[in-house]
Amino acid sequence: MIYRSAMGVHWNEKEHYLYHNPSVEWDVLQWYKQIISAVKNEYEIALVITSDTVYENLDKHIKIILQNGL
Repeated sequence: MIYRSAMGVHWNEKEHYLYHNPSVEWDVLQWYKQIISAVKNEYEIALVITSDTVYENLDKHIKIILQNGL
């Protein structure tokens, strides 16, 4: 029910992942922060990157930034 937060973040029920509203043109880091914030606001849960985190279609330098905590 993350869509209720009206922050442009959605849940793919079939494949089990969060995704953003493609009509808003933000960069990867802006969307990362938005998703983290939406989950925190809606569920009071802090998402964290772990060794099990799977990255798809991200540049290597973005992965490094995310892994180092922005």
